Amino acid sequence: DGSTGKTLWSRSDLRDCQALDDTPPQDYEFRCEFPGAGTLNFVIAPIDPPRMVGHHAPDGRLMVLDLDTGRTLFDSVEQRVGRVRRYTLSRAHAQVVFASERENQPILVAGIGLEYGAIRWQFESAIAHHEPGGGNGRPVCGRSAGTMRRRAHRLSGTLCP
Repeated sequence: DGSTGKTLWSRSDLRDCQALDDTPPQDYEFRCEFPGAGTLNFVIAPIDPPRMVGHHAPDGRLMVLDLDTGRTLFDSVEQRVGRVRRYTLSRAHAQVVFASERENQPILVAGIGLEYGAIRWQFESAIAHHEPGGGNGRPVCGRSAGTMRRRAHRLSGTLCP
């Protein structure tokens, strides 16, 4: 509790949490050690009730925690959505939008509602992630509409038939 200093909750899987001093109060950020995964960077989502959104870039784990209880609302590893490479917090819509890679499958783009940690919407891109060293090393084109394939081509420089 910020006003009393009393511990409201703790988790054995998050250790040595430290605030990042150079962030403004509305974007309060901190890092915690997550055994077996390394350091997760968290940001506080200023919604009601407040949430913590954490990301571990090397393995692509994305977590949403309830700030009042410490309970996990969403974990990309448990949900099997692939390695989350990019995410953004939409305060106006109380959601996290992310893009994740899944081997030899289309890239998943989805929105997680912060209230319950559930996926609100999702779609698969026209380009699939392809692991380096496998196949011909080129992205695999998806089955999306031609407009989506052309848009992906303009963005990535990759040609999908």
